[in-house]
Amino acid sequence: MHDPVTERCLAALIKQRQKGITKYPVGLEDAQLTLTELVDHAIEEAADKLAYLTELRVRIEGLVFDMQELEEAMKVTEDSVDGNESRFVRVDIQCDMDHLKSIIAKI
Repeated sequence: MHDPVTERCLAALIKQRQKGITKYPVGLEDAQLTLTELVDHAIEEAADKLAYLTELRVRIEGLVFDMQELEEAMKVTEDSVDGNESRFVRVDIQCDMDHLKSIIAKI
């Protein structure tokens, strides 16, 4: 069965293992670390993960907020489409498209 998510996970695991082999002269099983040292390493890795996940959440929340602002700005009332006012609607939409491009650039 083709499972792209598992394949990406395995590729990431292999890449990380290769990085570890380059950085450290021996594998984890031969490192002679005490139980406390193993726990300390795991705590450090968990702290790093927490920092990355927190930053990701902040950025996602910012993108969601920007998208909500954009959706609100893109709403066009029936009154705005009549006669002379349609010219202003086009200008607003162009400004909003520029805003959308700046949002996409953050991704």
